[in-house]
Amino acid sequence: MKPTRLLWLFLLLQYPVAAQLQADSALAIIQKAIQRRAIYEKELSRYQCDIYINGNIRLRDYPTHFLGRPVYFPGDTMQFYSAETEAVRYYDGPGKSKVQVLSSTVNGEGSAYGFSYPQLFSFYQPVVKVGDNLNLRGFLSPLAAEAPGYYHYRLDSVFTEKGYRLYRIHVQPRKQYEPVFSGYIDLLEGSWRIYRAHLQLVKKQQMQILDTLNIEQEYKEQEGTWVPARLKLKPTVELLGFDTHGSFTHLFRYHLQPTFPPGIFNNVILTFDTAAKRKSLPYFDTARALIIQSDNMVEYRRADSLGGRDAQNYYLDSMDRIRNRPSLYNVLVTGETFSRARKKRYIQVPGVYDMVNYNTIEGVVVNFAPETRKYWNNGRYLHLLTNLRYGFSNHHFNAHIAGVYRFYRSLSAFRFSGGQRVYQFNNAQPITPRVNTINTLLYRSNFMKLYQAQFAELGYDYDPAKDFAIKGNVAFQHRTPLVNTAFGSIGHPKGKDFTPNYPIELTDTPMAAHNALSATLTLRWQPGSRYIQLPDRKVNAGSDYPTFELSYTQGIDKLLSSDVNYGKWNLSATQTLDLAMKGRFSYKLFGGGFLNKSKVQLPDYQHFSGNDGLFNSNYLGTLLMASFYQFSTTASIYGGASVEYHLNGWLSNKVPLLRKLNWFFVVGGNSLVLEGGSNYADVFFSIENIFKLVRIDFVQSFRSRSFNRSGIKLNIPLVTGKSEP
Repeated sequence: MKPTRLLWLFLLLQYPVAAQLQADSALAIIQKAIQRRAIYEKELSRYQCDIYINGNIRLRDYPTHFLGRPVYFPGDTMQFYSAETEAVRYYDGPGKSKVQVLSSTVNGEGSAYGFSYPQLFSFYQPVVKVGDNLNLRGFLSPLAAEAPGYYHYRLDSVFTEKGYRLYRIHVQPRKQYEPVFSGYIDLLEGSWRIYRAHLQLVKKQQMQILDTLNIEQEYKEQEGTWVPARLKLKPTVELLGFDTHGSFTHLFRYHLQPTFPPGIFNNVILTFDTAAKRKSLPYFDTARALIIQSDNMVEYRRADSLGGRDAQNYYLDSMDRIRNRPSLYNVLVTGETFSRARKKRYIQVPGVYDMVNYNTIEGVVVNFAPETRKYWNNGRYLHLLTNLRYGFSNHHFNAHIAGVYRFYRSLSAFRFSGGQRVYQFNNAQPITPRVNTINTLLYRSNFMKLYQAQFAELGYDYDPAKDFAIKGNVAFQHRTPLVNTAFGSIGHPKGKDFTPNYPIELTDTPMAAHNALSATLTLRWQPGSRYIQLPDRKVNAGSDYPTFELSYTQGIDKLLSSDVNYGKWNLSATQTLDLAMKGRFSYKLFGGGFLNKSKVQLPDYQHFSGNDGLFNSNYLGTLLMASFYQFSTTASIYGGASVEYHLNGWLSNKVPLLRKLNWFFVVGGNSLVLEGGSNYADVFFSIENIFKLVRIDFVQSFRSRSFNRSGIKLNIPLVTGKSEP
């Protein structure tokens, strides 16, 4: 054999040995980094961090037409989104954190998958959450304690940069369809800290929305401590012929011995300066911390010049004329929104698809319910719903108005409504008109039971953003029964006919006309509530503790000829727990009863959401295999529990077909115990995220006084439709 061939054979035999040595070396180094991860994660225990963000999204390609309309982008940059933000974060240990957005200039709509706001993560965190809704579980860091079971490591090179000796470790997923990264991490010799990370996510890593996301994070030494100095996020998306790519750079400047402003730490975790979106380009010229690409500067100057014209009515009116052009698809399906931007007034009109339905009481019914929203600069807000309804079979015309007026920069609000309308006997309106239309026409199942009422209601919500809220309302209804007048259907199941228009589970006669006056007081308490302060209002951002709610309703007899006299209470506790890589767990515990039931009309019973049909949209607290009024009660005491566990891709990523389709498992159950031993329970196994929208449930119920039943439920938003306005 020739010497050259012997040399090649020797090298070929040595390659597996060398590769194994590289893997062993890399794993030994990574183990050292993993051992120190928790220390480095908590090392920055007190600081102030100035944050500067600059980003854009561009098109690489796009269709000439979309939904029948021509697509055109002015200029040659093909840039349709740009954002520049300045913020500061104050941190003084767990539970003491606040981010203030000081200034923001945005050219485009939305938050660009959340990348235009501060992304405060590091790969020292065992589970990394980046962006908005890219993966509800988060992504496992290559330095997490369990990471060696999910990653292959390889030592690529050892080199020196700026006087530091670095080890470049290549990381690769052991298995496809796990929420993990690929790429490389540069570690400092000796301390085994992260110096630089270049990692990537793709759809196979269970990432939603985006096709790829490249993440570049760099650290630097400051006052003897290593801190994140730069973060770059580069998303790409191809959807419906649009090919986009973006770049968002975050720069960080740390103050490690800060003096915090007095009272900076409270229950507000994120604030937006009242002028956050009004800063002009000269302001950013002084704050800018990197050189912006030339075409990006053009976009910012264009956005700034437009911002300077915002006060000019002709410009805002011209933009309104463009936005307010109706399209056939919106008119028929999604509805239209008409705006008067300079007056901050918006009118939303429903699509024909939501307006026209069918039931056995009114026949074909048209429900026209436009909504008007008006904003003021001082944070006040008015929301009005006008509802006009006509049934072509019973020839009844109903009209009512409902409104909410929110006070200056507050969560407190005044509510009012009045007119004439139809109600379901369960006033929570659990059956959507669309689902009832399908059940009625195809299966001759008229589950929706209605009565008509002339009504008036006043309410006040007091919410000081201090963990608790108090809500009170007074309601009057003059109730009259309705009867079936339409009996047509497309499907004709053998031996099946429509049922009368009253809950046959509760009575065998129609409800008599009567008046009902009631008052309700509700107390809500959520310990540790956190809030986001927007320029004009506060928003509840949740808590690590359950939400407790206690309500009491008193039926008032004789006043205004009211013919009700009862008192009922309800206490509930709800919470959603983020289990990181293991998914999300929600529960609801509830109990209540009637303290007085001298005169209780059918609509005033304690109703529990049931579902006798195929389609479902509510889960937590819904008795999935019970009829809609089967367990309605006036019992002195009742109680129950509901749980729902969204695995968000955990376990389903082990099933070949499901993991490729990104379908997720859900498990849960509901239970109810009534006074007198009438009990119900169900358990379900579900698959969700089917085509991003659909969920299918397999349900088994257990009853104390009836047959156990099993069945299938479907949640298809376009089919289930919206609740009654």
